[in-house]
Amino acid sequence: MPKLTGVFHHILEPGGDGPAFALTISSIDVDASAISHIGDFNGKSAYVSGNVVVRHYVERGAVLTLVAQTVSASEPHVLYGDTVLAGTIKTGILGPGGETTGVILVGIEAALDISKAHVDAADIEQHLVLVDGAFELVKLLPPRTLWVLNATSVTPIGAVQSQELAAVS
Repeated sequence: MPKLTGVFHHILEPGGDGPAFALTISSIDVDASAISHIGDFNGKSAYVSGNVVVRHYVERGAVLTLVAQTVSASEPHVLYGDTVLAGTIKTGILGPGGETTGVILVGIEAALDISKAHVDAADIEQHLVLVDGAFELVKLLPPRTLWVLNATSVTPIGAVQSQELAAVS
């Protein structure tokens, strides 16, 4: 099951048929070594499916990394790995001492179901949280589907200042 860190917030889904909450993630490192055509997606919106792991670097410390199994311009209907995230792919990323995969996914907002997490949404609104759970493809009003992270736990990491929130939105 993936563990993701981001800012918890309330959302309004069009039609009111989707989840009421989301996790905004400013960026996540992507190991795209298995994707031969990753350069074709540079600067474009895409869905990346794979497994979330923690990579340990000397300078950066522990870094969440999505090890990509598939990359697609359209929403996948099958989950490859434990995670599917949508955002904009950036390639050619450099890091101090080479501590990077060279690819990141930015502007991520994952739909979140907290009904099994036993947490009061008002207590964590606009806070940085660690979410543990599993992704599920949810059928909404036809013909929509949406990947939702069904949270089993939501742990506050700390309050996010309003200017930091604006930077990740």
